[in-house]
This record gives sequence, C-alpha cells and structure tokens, in this order.
Amino acid sequence: MRSLPVIDKETNRIETLAFACLGFVSVVLIAFAALNGGKFAAGKDDIVASLKKQSVPVANAECNHVPMTAANGNTAAKSGLAAPQQ
Repeated sequence: MRSLPVIDKETNRIETLAFACLGFVSVVLIAFAALNGGKFAAGKDDIVASLKKQSVPVANAECNHVPMTAANGNTAAKSGLAAPQQ
C-alpha cells in the first residue's frame, strides 16, 4: 500500500507564512477600501454641491423648437408629433 507524500516542516512553514502574509495584505486592503468608502459617503453632499456649481446646461427649451421634417414633407408640428408647448 502506498502512502501520500509527506511535506517537510520547512516547506510547510514557508507556505503557511506566505499565505498568512497574503491574508494579512487582503485584510488591510479591504479595511482601507471600507474606510475610503465611509469618507466618500460622509462627503457626498459636498461633492454633489461642487459638481452642480460646475455644470453647464447643454440645451434649453428655447433652442429645442426646430420642427423635424419627414420624408413626405410633413413637419412634426403638423402631424401632431411635437412635444407639448409650455
């Protein structure tokens, strides 16, 4: 009957140390991400306010009244497809 191969103690210790280091690094990175997420959630109102100040409107209602002409010559306003005017 054949037995399973046995790992020597030095290899076992090195593997355990390597995987423990990887586990420690992953726990540190997850903690760092959680702390940054908490800081972002706490400051999101300031971020939204600063982005609203910087925003520039792309179009307004005054320049969007150009009638679209269909292939048969009907405009959207004539065919009843135009958006309601305010």
